[in-house]
Amino acid sequence: MATAKRTRVKAPTLNPSSESVLATNINDVITLKPHGRVCTERGGTRKENLLKCKQSMFVSTLNTRTLRSIYLQEELCGLAKRFIIGLQEHKIVHPDEPIRYHDLFDGYQLVSSSAWRNRAGMAVGGVGILMSAKAKKTILSCICITPRIICATFGGSPKTTIIVTYCPTNVSDEKESEEHYMLLDKSIKQVPAHNFLMVMGDFNARVGKEHYKVPYHDSTNRNGELLHTLAIENELEIANEVRNSILNCCTYNSFASVGSDHRVITAKVRLSLRSNGKTPPRKIRYNWKVLAQDTQLQELYAVKVRNIFSALQHESEGDEDATSTYQCFIPANREVTEELIPKAPKRHKGTIWTDSRTESARNEVHEAYVKDTHECTSVSRSELQARKNLLKEAYDKINQGILEQKISQVEKADQNCQHKASWDLINEISGRRTAKKGQIKGDTESERLHSWFSHFQQLLGNPPVITNEDEPIEQVHREFDMRTDAFDQEEYEAATKVINEGKSAGDDEITPEVLKRCNLDDIILYFCNEALLHGRKPEQWSILNLIPIPKSGNLREGRNYRVICLSSIVAKTYNRLLLNRIRPFLDPVLRMNQNGQQCHKYWP
Repeated sequence: MATAKRTRVKAPTLNPSSESVLATNINDVITLKPHGRVCTERGGTRKENLLKCKQSMFVSTLNTRTLRSIYLQEELCGLAKRFIIGLQEHKIVHPDEPIRYHDLFDGYQLVSSSAWRNRAGMAVGGVGILMSAKAKKTILSCICITPRIICATFGGSPKTTIIVTYCPTNVSDEKESEEHYMLLDKSIKQVPAHNFLMVMGDFNARVGKEHYKVPYHDSTNRNGELLHTLAIENELEIANEVRNSILNCCTYNSFASVGSDHRVITAKVRLSLRSNGKTPPRKIRYNWKVLAQDTQLQELYAVKVRNIFSALQHESEGDEDATSTYQCFIPANREVTEELIPKAPKRHKGTIWTDSRTESARNEVHEAYVKDTHECTSVSRSELQARKNLLKEAYDKINQGILEQKISQVEKADQNCQHKASWDLINEISGRRTAKKGQIKGDTESERLHSWFSHFQQLLGNPPVITNEDEPIEQVHREFDMRTDAFDQEEYEAATKVINEGKSAGDDEITPEVLKRCNLDDIILYFCNEALLHGRKPEQWSILNLIPIPKSGNLREGRNYRVICLSSIVAKTYNRLLLNRIRPFLDPVLRMNQNGQQCHKYWP
């Protein structure tokens, strides 16, 4: 593990003719976070220190030997606690994706480059970064330089860049080792001078006393010479000599239960990590099923919304347009929701790592590891391997029990005709419909928003270009005797009857349960009739919440996403009212090949 020895003044530039991925500055791909809604930019111009000593952060590096088993991933997450861990030899192969995001346990996320296969077809190598939930929120970019080098940048005071590498062994081809260190050197040179830089990994190197006063090895091998040259040229310090921000750097045996024959190296760094921008309040999920089942709550909800809506209207006298009036209805609904509707219960996923069976097996692994460290005999080594196998069996038994429990829940949901719950469990068990994880381009929050806006604006289409607005339109069918007066209560009930409860609300946060269960019909009809008779439509109806859904391909490009638009439920009700008036007259004149546009008609 190496860290910056001092602040550099000038960031070296890279030869622009390079054909590798390094031709693009790795700090020019600051990207949108793969999870959550878009955050607003951090306000203010408060000056931050270069290394602000606010809190300590733990970073580690570990050669896992393999990380393909589910139980190894959960064991690693349980042991990691609050670490950022650079991983080598995870042996997870995904050649079609240079970077893959794995959502693991307890909020941890693994970002990995693909391993490769040797001549025998066995998986070899692969590097990655395991991040805790807090570190995941601060990540700005992550790029794969080669399958052996991955680079991630985190927001903070200052920004933190972590490069994880898995170097060729000392007996590998000399040219291969030199090319790897050349790419690693170029990666380091692209990091801005004000970033706090850490290079960690399995260097397969030995640095002797000819270079350092208190080395672990007596002599320096070939890879050690390359590592020493790299550190000197880039003003890095190998972490055996701790300076500046590195408070402690030691090796530990606490990760023995992961199954690796390597020890973890952990450094305590005093840095200040923060999210890139002010974090908005988390969206609260409410249990709307309670409102649907309680008639007294429905009446109380309607009364309170009416009272608050009336008071807000009285305060805003003079602003009688539809947008201002509807803006009084939105906070009235939100305030009553916060007061009366209970929050949805959190889904607590049981952690296998904390199960008593795995804890007992893990303690036995540590005892066997300590015994093997002191004795170093074939018997102690066999006993250690047997304890590791028992830990794996404990994980398998617990996972088998969880699977059987989910299967019984599927059968019970099917018997109760809860088909959605059944399919949700089936998809969870089988891993189907698991959304891919990705990041979008952009150096700042505003640039990322602009990238999304530009892509979806082109995707959803532009307004048509009309050359002659005064050109008469030829009438194809006769005029229909269609109602154009105000909507009545009967029409409103027919329109809300087909709205499905449980659907997501639009930007106004008014849910289907409010329209169907609460006596607010006259208020909703007022807005619909204002739009129909006078053309005064609330502007809030035109606001759409765009939810990007990743497809295949490079997820840093906007074209590899499709979009779901969440519009206002009240606006959908207005559209349904219009459709119910038009459909009886329009359906008879539609051609047979347009049956797909008609209700209850199909292709012959």
